[in-house]
Amino acid sequence: MTNNPTIDGVPGLRALLERLAYPKDCDDGYFDDVELLRALLEVPVVECQPVALSIPEECPHLIVFDDNDRESMLFAGAGSRSAALKTWEKISMSWNAHLFVRIERNSRDDRYPSAEAYTAPPEVAALQSTIAQLQARIAELESARGEPVMKLEAERLLQGDGEYAFSFVKAGWLEECRKTGGEFLLFTAPPAPVSDKYDEVLLPFLSLMRAELHANAHKGDRPGWLQMDRNTAVLEVFYHLGKLHQAVHRDESAAIKEHAADVANMCMMLLDVCACLDATAALNNKPSTEVKP
Repeated sequence: MTNNPTIDGVPGLRALLERLAYPKDCDDGYFDDVELLRALLEVPVVECQPVALSIPEECPHLIVFDDNDRESMLFAGAGSRSAALKTWEKISMSWNAHLFVRIERNSRDDRYPSAEAYTAPPEVAALQSTIAQLQARIAELESARGEPVMKLEAERLLQGDGEYAFSFVKAGWLEECRKTGGEFLLFTAPPAPVSDKYDEVLLPFLSLMRAELHANAHKGDRPGWLQMDRNTAVLEVFYHLGKLHQAVHRDESAAIKEHAADVANMCMMLLDVCACLDATAALNNKPSTEVKP
């Protein structure tokens, strides 16, 4: 019997497959095994994430050829990584080969360093997360941006004279308009959003509030909290404030974030219940400035 990493990596899987492949009797135990296998197949797939390696210059490298007539090439010591990469670049054009880097050793006499998994410092990981969020937001904004159909080129006026010209960016757009008829308004590109001096702290906190709202949406969402009266809404603020106070006392960062967002959301809900938000006032067909507490 040979070892199969895919099978033997899951405890009990080999014994289960053997019972299914070679059933002595088709009894209830057999069908129990089938149910176990089905349950195993329903386990969510865990995607393997690539691991970044920190490879020292003196780390040993090995080039192995598919052709058995060619001997493997080992590089170790000062400049081994540069030499291995240069050699690999040359031979990979003509030979089927594989470049390996050592990640572990069991020889006491070998003093050359091995490659190690690179773990980014917390500040770098936080920055990468922020960059990923910004890239996702940019992609979201670009996907919602209208498609350009027409372009106006105009010269700057000099003493009352200036040339201008129109051109169609989207081919066939004029024909489409003529088929349907009607008026078509062309808009200039929207101005770049103006950042506020408090965005650095407000936007992350807004993200926490939004996350908590979605996490508790099953409790009734906005129609649910609008069923509260004002006194109940105020009590909810104090209730979540107490939970926040306990989290601060215990110095639990995750709980502090969660309960601080909850307190802010409860204050927002209180304003909504009291019709002190513009959105609520619009639903009631009256300006928020006319709403009395």
